[in-house]
Amino acid sequence: MFNTRFVELILYKTYADLRAESQRTYLGYLWWALEPVMYMAVFYYVFGALLGRWEASRIPFLLVGLVAWKWFESSIKHGANSILANGGLMRQVHLPKYVFPTTMILADATKFLVAFVLLLVFLWIFGLAPGGSYAALPLTLALNFLLIVGLIYPIAAVMPFVPDLYVIVENLLRVLFFVSGVFFEIESLAISDKVKAVLAHNPLAAAIGAHRAILLEHRWPEWSALVAVGLPGAIGLVAGLIVMARYDRVYPRMVLR
Repeated sequence: MFNTRFVELILYKTYADLRAESQRTYLGYLWWALEPVMYMAVFYYVFGALLGRWEASRIPFLLVGLVAWKWFESSIKHGANSILANGGLMRQVHLPKYVFPTTMILADATKFLVAFVLLLVFLWIFGLAPGGSYAALPLTLALNFLLIVGLIYPIAAVMPFVPDLYVIVENLLRVLFFVSGVFFEIESLAISDKVKAVLAHNPLAAAIGAHRAILLEHRWPEWSALVAVGLPGAIGLVAGLIVMARYDRVYPRMVLR
């Protein structure tokens, strides 16, 4: 299903797309740093200055959740429609269809790393110095990446057959934004234990919690949280590859409709 011969093509296409994106604006690559800063500033202003619900000590908590969420949201939105959006290229040359979502995923991951470095710098300035728990970051980031791939591949594989699915995806993202613990700790909510258990099994909530454990609490994340992030990602990745391989020759005809 996955052919390593296309790795170089994926990397080059990712670089070309990022370069083209940067050339469409005056500030170019600088937007990779400015956009997440502006994004986080807006949410902090709304919840802090306007609603008065945030103390200074809660800023790191909020920013870790927002950076993780922005990576997830941008990747899903850009990757979900990637096969359908490349109909012209598919009609000119045959490529494995995973090339298209993978390119979008890597592009968003690159921009996330810029935002993540800025987040680390802010946390260090804020007084949250690096600790031994940072050794777990490569694992949690890799599992977060796997989760994103495992969600995008099946969605991108089905989207050419059901274009309206994108509307559903957008609305589900809005729901996830408010139930994934971006703004709060699920354990602190005044809701039943059963509802807490359901929310806690949300893979995105588990991923955000793992990042907070490492960066804010200087401890390794729970293994159950890592499984909750990695297992759905692995299942989705395999399922997506199977569907894309099954309909590999069908997609060019679908985008012509």
